[in-house]
Amino acid sequence: MKAHQRLLTWAFLVMIAAPQILWAFIYPGISEENREKRELKKFPVLNVLTVKEFPAEFDSYYSDNLPFRYMLINAAASWSYRIYGFTTSKKVLFGKDGWLFYKYREDGDPISDYKRINQFSDGELKRIRANLENTRNYLSSRNIRFILMICPNKENMYPEYMPDYIIRAKRIPRTEQLIEYMDGSGVEILSPMKTLEGLKRDYPVYFKKDTHWNVLGAYAGSCDLARALGKKLPDPRSLNPSVKKAEIPKAATDLLDMSGITLLEENNVDLDWKGNLSKTEITSDVTDFTCPGRKGSLLMLRDSFGITMAPYVSSLFAESEFVHRYSFRNEMIGKRKPDVLVIQIVERYLPELLNYDIINDNVKPMAN
Repeated sequence: MKAHQRLLTWAFLVMIAAPQILWAFIYPGISEENREKRELKKFPVLNVLTVKEFPAEFDSYYSDNLPFRYMLINAAASWSYRIYGFTTSKKVLFGKDGWLFYKYREDGDPISDYKRINQFSDGELKRIRANLENTRNYLSSRNIRFILMICPNKENMYPEYMPDYIIRAKRIPRTEQLIEYMDGSGVEILSPMKTLEGLKRDYPVYFKKDTHWNVLGAYAGSCDLARALGKKLPDPRSLNPSVKKAEIPKAATDLLDMSGITLLEENNVDLDWKGNLSKTEITSDVTDFTCPGRKGSLLMLRDSFGITMAPYVSSLFAESEFVHRYSFRNEMIGKRKPDVLVIQIVERYLPELLNYDIINDNVKPMAN
């Protein structure tokens, strides 16, 4: 073998081995936080029963646990965005003025919702209505008031920051389509869209680099729910929220995390409240609140948008329980005997109402 061929061979071997060697020595000092919102592959078991599957399973494991994986992904994504102005992320859409939006088709397909190309068919509307009416009747027979609360997708709340190349069809939004169809059904449906649109002229109501509403958005939604229940919370404007550049809370950067572009990290606009508003964080699927001096009880079946509502809504009741929609079980109704049951759902998950059945515990996520 010629000298230059040997040199190339050794160089190739060093390039392959170097990450493994470096990883072994400097791993304790490297932060490789999993930002992908999924569980990474574990090292596969090798035995006589798994020998055929082992190579493919090991390949998946190695791909997920490659040394310096997140550093490399971040570097590639960051430079791709800096140089070419685009990202290959399947989940994150880059809007105007640094706004990020969620575009993952397998998780509610919010962009099709924004484009208004995924409206419900007549058959689907009929099925949802029947399901919601059955829920109302079931709860009514137990003297429980039922409210369906639909929280807006960020894409629908801030269309002015969506890319111009994404065109909306000249149709009513799917949420309005459902609300109109449900008219006369006796099912109470609440959407805080108009309240949020009024507030957003002066204050941000959603995070710039996260899918969720911020403290003000959650509080405004809570005020709407309070009014629907004949209760009252102080008007958001009366609490004098003032905009400031605050440090990004960990829970307010999910889109930034999913994009893999940490070079874009910057202060996110949130609100500094000059009022006594709690920012209690919910970390479990089932969370209880008690508020002595109040009356009645609430059971809310929520998604992630309901997390920031909980401290405010719970102040309206003596007892409140906030349960993730997928963790709910019918037996909870018998144990809690709530006066009010609220199903809170963000717009992109509305198709779940085709099958979501609290009577028979059919509360699984919608099929991807």
